[in-house]
Amino acid sequence: MLRLLTIVLMLALLALSGVFSSRAAYADGGAPNLAYVAGTTKGISIIDIAQQKVTGTFTVGGDPHSVMLSLDGRFLYVAQPALGRMIMLAAKTGAIICSVNLPGQPSLLALDPTPNANVLYAADNGDDSVRAIDSTNCAIKRTLQTGSPVYGLAVAAISSGSSGSSSQIWASGTDAVTIFDATGKQLGTVPIPGGPQYLSIPLGTMAYVTTRSGAVDAIDIFSHKVFPLISGGKYGPMDYDAITGDVYVPDQLHKQLIVL
Repeated sequence: MLRLLTIVLMLALLALSGVFSSRAAYADGGAPNLAYVAGTTKGISIIDIAQQKVTGTFTVGGDPHSVMLSLDGRFLYVAQPALGRMIMLAAKTGAIICSVNLPGQPSLLALDPTPNANVLYAADNGDDSVRAIDSTNCAIKRTLQTGSPVYGLAVAAISSGSSGSSSQIWASGTDAVTIFDATGKQLGTVPIPGGPQYLSIPLGTMAYVTTRSGAVDAIDIFSHKVFPLISGGKYGPMDYDAITGDVYVPDQLHKQLIVL
């Protein structure tokens, strides 16, 4: 997937130009140099990064929030909280391929980056579970019980040396981040002062979490030790550059982008 600061800057540019609605917009990108943005006035907007403009739209109802692009760039996964479902679209045409009804108002999506995993995770803060969904046909594979509403969701690819990578699912709850393995087994919890919210886990040894009290912490993926980083803002959904490892944190309070 494309993980570039350019996408974040384009979101800011389009927000100023009035393309976006008043609610938050979420983007994902991929070849050929395109970004797909949910949360715009028409549903899903397609941005040509080189031209720095919107080049197309997919009309999607249900107050679309998160959008994820498949690893091969062929499909889009879109959360529709107002309809209580997630849909899978053809990235070229916007045609609906399959859909799945989910409890609550699903607004959080996270794709397993491990090759051949073919799993997407969905959740929201009106339900105390995470659904593992087959990313090829929208079938629910299993349910991960979190025990509290889910405010943030991410998947970590954990290097296993010569045997490749394994996946961990991280879910922000009321007071802590709960961690599961790919089978749904709970591996532990990490208490976060101020209540965890958005999660971002680039390749490496650290996960990053915003808090509902206005801070950003780093969490060691292996030891689960928490390191406070910044505070005093209103931090939104984060993203990262897969090449440099830089993490981009939008501060809505001070209208700035922080690079960690």
